[in-house]
Amino acid sequence: SSLGRNSCEPCPAGEYTDLAGQNACVLCGLGTFNNETGVSTCQDCRTGTFEYNFGATACELCGIGEVNTLAGQSSCDPCAAGSYTASNGTIVCTECAVGSAQAATGRSACEACAEGFVTNF
Repeated sequence: SSLGRNSCEPCPAGEYTDLAGQNACVLCGLGTFNNETGVSTCQDCRTGTFEYNFGATACELCGIGEVNTLAGQSSCDPCAAGSYTASNGTIVCTECAVGSAQAATGRSACEACAEGFVTNF
């Protein structure tokens, strides 16, 4: 004799089902997460964060020198040359101030121009 199913189990955090009567949960996609059990959707990672794994229960902050201006992303973008970010989770790069410069991408600071040099305009 076989036993029938006597209860429905919630999908674990990081998974969801958006239809009734399902027999399996679905992993949250890239750029999304959920940190609760028994949910029907996953949330987009907010700006300044990302998630590159399926089934995430949280998003990670963009690193120093990186930004993310859109929600629901699986990666962050490096700041362009001439700009920087000095903290994690940033959504905008800061332009180098007059008298300083940065030739590389993805940096945490600009460098002061040496004696005898000025920033280009």
